[in-house]
Amino acid sequence: MVVKSKSSYTFNFNDMKKFIIKIVVFIIPIILIFGFVELSNRKNNTFYAKKNHIEQHSDSIEVLILGSSQIWRSINPEFLSFPVAPLAHGGGSFNIDYLLFKKYISEFPKLKVVLLEASYHTFEDYRDKSWRKNHLFYIFYGINNYQGEVPLKERLLVTANPKQYIKRLWTSSIFPEFGEFNKFGFITSSSSSLEETHDSLNHLIVMHNSENLNYYKKNIRLLKEIAIICQEKNIEIVLFSPPKYYTYNKNNNLKKLERRNFIFNNYINNQGFYIWNYEKMYQYDKSIFYNHNHLNVSGAKLLTIELDLKLKQIIQTNKNNNLKKIE
Repeated sequence: MVVKSKSSYTFNFNDMKKFIIKIVVFIIPIILIFGFVELSNRKNNTFYAKKNHIEQHSDSIEVLILGSSQIWRSINPEFLSFPVAPLAHGGGSFNIDYLLFKKYISEFPKLKVVLLEASYHTFEDYRDKSWRKNHLFYIFYGINNYQGEVPLKERLLVTANPKQYIKRLWTSSIFPEFGEFNKFGFITSSSSSLEETHDSLNHLIVMHNSENLNYYKKNIRLLKEIAIICQEKNIEIVLFSPPKYYTYNKNNNLKKLERRNFIFNNYINNQGFYIWNYEKMYQYDKSIFYNHNHLNVSGAKLLTIELDLKLKQIIQTNKNNNLKKIE
C-alpha cells in the first residue's frame, strides 16, 4: 500500500489553485468584452427604438403597421398625424407579421387600423426557425419563431452572431437596423437616388419571382385569422403594396402576381377591408427610389403625407361606426 505524503497533496492543491486562477484570469476579460458588446448593441438599433416607442404610446396607438422593408422604407411615422406602431422590418414575412399582430393586438386598446403589406412577393415568403434575424425578434419583442424551445445561444445578441456584433463596434453592420434612424426606427440614411444596376435587379428577380404554393396557402390561412380577429374587435384592415420602380414591376412573375391579385379581389368588397395597390404609382420617378423596390427618404415623405390623409379618414370612419353600434 502506497501512502501519499502531505507534501504531494499540498503540491496538487497548489497546482489546482494556480490552474483555476489562470482560467478566471482568462475568462473574466472575455465576459467583460462580451458584456460590453451586448450592451453597446442593445439600444443602438431600430428594434429598440420601435419597442421603446410603442411601450411609451401603447395606450394611444391607433394604427399598427406590419410588413417587410418595402413598407418600412415607405412609411416615415414622423409625417403621420396620429399615434402609430411602426412594426415593419427588413426581411420580414407574413408569418412574422402574424406573430407580431398576435403579440400586440391586445396591447393597443385604441387600435383602429392594421396596415398589412400585400406586395407582389408577400404571400409566398416565409421565415422558418433558421432565419438569421429570429434572435432579434425574440430579444426585443419576445417573439418565438423557432417552432420550439429558443436555443440558448439565440438569447443574446453577442452569442447569436458574435462576429457580426463585435465587428459592428468599429464598422457598419450587415443589418440596416443598426444604421441611422429616427425615434420611430425609420431608416434616415437612404437619401440617394436609384442607380439602375442590372446586378441588383437580377438578384431581386431571382429572389422575388420564386414560387411557393405551400407558403401561399399557409399565409392565406394566417390572413383569414387576422381578418376574423379584427372583425371581432371592430378594427379596419388595409392591404397595402407600396410603390416599386418600373424595372421591378415589368419583371414580375405573372402567375405569382395573379395569385396575389386573387387575394385583392377576394377581399375588395369585404366590409372593413381596404385595398391600396400603389405598385405602379411613381414608378417612373427615379428620384424618389433608393433601389428598384424601395423608396428613399424623399419618396417615403411624399408617400407618408398622402397616406396620412387616407388613414385619418379610415380612423374617423371606424370611430363613427363604433359610436353607432354603441347607440
